[in-house]
Amino acid sequence: MSTKPHPLKSVCLCAIQNGSDPKAAAKVNGVSWPTMRVWMSRWRKSGEVGASAPTQPISILAPSIPHAGVLRSIYIAAGDRNLTGGAVFSNGGVWANIGQTLRDPRERITDRDYKRKQMGGRVVLLGWWIDVATPDTDIHQRLKSDSRVTWVKGTNTEEFLFMDDDGTGSTIRKKVGSIISTMNPARTIYMVTPFL
Repeated sequence: MSTKPHPLKSVCLCAIQNGSDPKAAAKVNGVSWPTMRVWMSRWRKSGEVGASAPTQPISILAPSIPHAGVLRSIYIAAGDRNLTGGAVFSNGGVWANIGQTLRDPRERITDRDYKRKQMGGRVVLLGWWIDVATPDTDIHQRLKSDSRVTWVKGTNTEEFLFMDDDGTGSTIRKKVGSIISTMNPARTIYMVTPFL
């Protein structure tokens, strides 16, 4: 008998791998602390996370913290219908937008241009980073050179097909996060959002 994995398990793992405190990752993603403790134990045994707590804690952007004054946010947005198993299978992965904003990304995805995009349902944020010096166009160039990421020339210059993603956004976050880390030696603040 096989059991389906918890839908936020990979989101929490990615947050912890990127420096979030396990208790904060559990709280932000609505996962009970006992469940997170079991996951942490398994991840430590498998080597997916280190045996100790993150050495450099990274702040999480909470809804009550104002977003004004940050350098730039890079965000990942996708249509919720593109994240289902059938859509992932038929598309060969997950289509997602990699964009930038000086505002809160949760506000940005409500703008009129996102309403015009054919993103496959309601737009959801899969994650974002704040205080990033690198513009999204530089990140797009790196993604275009990845053999497991497809970009189709057209009107939406920010949309990419991530062939290895299973609909959770974890592969997308890892790829974009790796590019951001490489291109930004300064501290970046990482946030994983649950599907809204």
